[in-house]
This record gives sequence, structure tokens and C-alpha cells, in this order.
Amino acid sequence: CFELLDWIRIEQDSVDEKEGTLPPQTSKNGGSPQYNSFLDLLRPRSDCDVDRIAPAQLAYVGDSVYEMLVRNRYVWPTRRTADLHTKVVSVSRAETQAMICRSL
Repeated sequence: CFELLDWIRIEQDSVDEKEGTLPPQTSKNGGSPQYNSFLDLLRPRSDCDVDRIAPAQLAYVGDSVYEMLVRNRYVWPTRRTADLHTKVVSVSRAETQAMICRSL
């Protein structure tokens, strides 16, 4: 799994480098950062000032985390991919989230 994530990161780094948006290297050895756990991937880059992240950006990240939780909840029992997608979208959409918040 981490090999795949490293490959994705390397590919994205090459795209960012071409676009001039490559972040500074953050590993101890001066190379690309290495991840020891999934939580390492979720932490902000060391060059980010987390106090300056806009609310819309936080909501964007929060939506992805919520969708991962919903996907994890509905992946078992096994369903057809189309049915799984329909269920996840119906639960993770903004209207459903608002309804859940009102019921709290």
C-alpha cells in the first residue's frame, strides 16, 4: 500500500515540478518525505501554516475524511460498485450531513 502511495506522490511531484508548484523537500535526508503510517499522510506538510488554512479548505478536507468513514461503513457486506457508490453519495452529500447535524 505504501509503495503505491509513494508512486502516486512521485508522479504528483513530477507534475507539480513541471507546473512550478513543487513544495520544499521535507524529509530529514533532503529527499522526498517518507511515510511510516497512514496518519503521516494526513498531517499537513511542514511548510504549511495551519493557522492560515481557509474554512473552505478545511471543509474540503473534512468532506474527504467523512466520505472515507462512510465508504468504510458501507463496503461490507459486498455490494456492486454502482450500488456502493449510490449509497455513499446519498449518505455523504451535504443535504444528508445537514439533516444529521440538525438531529444532534
